[in-house]
Amino acid sequence: MTAIGLGDLLLCEFTVEEACVAYERGVTGQMAASARSRLKLLASSEAASGAQPSLYDYGCHVACKTPARKGIATLQAAIAAGDTRARTHFYLAQLLAPAQKAGTYRRAVVLAGPGVDALVLVCRGWLGWARCDHAGARAAFDSASRKAFDSVDVELAVVAAVSLAQSHEDEGNVTAARDAYHRALRAGYPQHSAAAGFDCAQFLAEHGDTAGAADVYRSVMATGHPVQCSVAAINLGSILRDSGDLAGACQAYTHALNGLWPDATARARAALARLLSSGAVTNMSPAAGGEYRRGGVHE
Repeated sequence: MTAIGLGDLLLCEFTVEEACVAYERGVTGQMAASARSRLKLLASSEAASGAQPSLYDYGCHVACKTPARKGIATLQAAIAAGDTRARTHFYLAQLLAPAQKAGTYRRAVVLAGPGVDALVLVCRGWLGWARCDHAGARAAFDSASRKAFDSVDVELAVVAAVSLAQSHEDEGNVTAARDAYHRALRAGYPQHSAAAGFDCAQFLAEHGDTAGAADVYRSVMATGHPVQCSVAAINLGSILRDSGDLAGACQAYTHALNGLWPDATARARAALARLLSSGAVTNMSPAAGGEYRRGGVHE
């Protein structure tokens, strides 16, 4: 194992100090640039003096379809201005492209300070996943979710549960992924839980459980979230339409039509017009409802 690989392992499994010792061994080798880059990220920072700005509303980003580029720009500006909070760096890592995430997760681990809290565990989980330690990553996400619940950090509990669900999903474990998504939904966090419910419903639909997906879409609609409620209603309408429940589909589309999110309102109006004019599912395009996909909501 190279010094870089050992350092990455130690950062995930042990301490920052031990990782730094390994990286220091690599500064004279063929991967010296990578070693120096990691050491720079793991260098301690003094907390910024004076009042820190309000934390970025990551929950709003997730649930309200904020473009990733806007969130990244806001977070990078805060960090450039001296924001040394681990949470800010963690949010940035969540929004960055996969190839850019690892360094920011490492920085968040350092800024979180001594000890292993839920945020550190989520960061370690994604760093482990990048190293192909999938079992270790899932264990970290599961522990992070439980620890966050215990510390009443509900936002992080949901984020960790969704991370766990996504890791199970990538491994093809449908039952475990569904259970992790339901854990996130049950947490009841105003922004993240609604978005997690939408992802869960999409996941179930993709795996043929349209009845389960419909139930979860109804749960999302019950949260009253202005965006997630509307996108769930659109997708529920499409499920009901395709099952032949035209009255139920009309009700779902009408719910979205009367909602607060303009994009969903426009889709619902078009879907209702096609539904009411045709009167039969067989005469309609499968995409007539203008369904939402997970990539459009969780960017």
